[in-house]
Amino acid sequence: MAVLLLVPLMMRMAACSGSPQSRLKEMIELSNKECPASIDHVTSLIAIKDEGNFVTYVCQIDEDVLDMDEMQANRAIYEQNIKNTFHNQLTLPESTSGPFLQLVIEAGKGLRHHYVGKNSRKTLDIDITNEQMRQLAQPVDNQQKP
Repeated sequence: MAVLLLVPLMMRMAACSGSPQSRLKEMIELSNKECPASIDHVTSLIAIKDEGNFVTYVCQIDEDVLDMDEMQANRAIYEQNIKNTFHNQLTLPESTSGPFLQLVIEAGKGLRHHYVGKNSRKTLDIDITNEQMRQLAQPVDNQQKP
């Protein structure tokens, strides 16, 4: 369950200038103007935040479809799915999210998915550190084994 940004990022990147941190801040502000937004039949993107060492995607989960306790029990699977998605977004030339993720890396940040159950308000955080993001940006042949 990965979050895809809502407007083609290449267009946003062209409008942003300055340091990676200032460009990232501007990109987050632009993206938040489109929130909340449906990501899939289970997940809604509520906001994107710059929080210390992480850019945080705040996502609401429809618990009529997916139970937060089930997500917690299968955390490793969700984390691997996010990593796989980020790897593809960072390495495939046709990716519209790749430039944003590369900017997150350049700004020295990682990505956090903060999931909140719509009914229970239970939460689950999945963090991908900057170091992990840098590794995910490498072609498969260049990735180090954990």
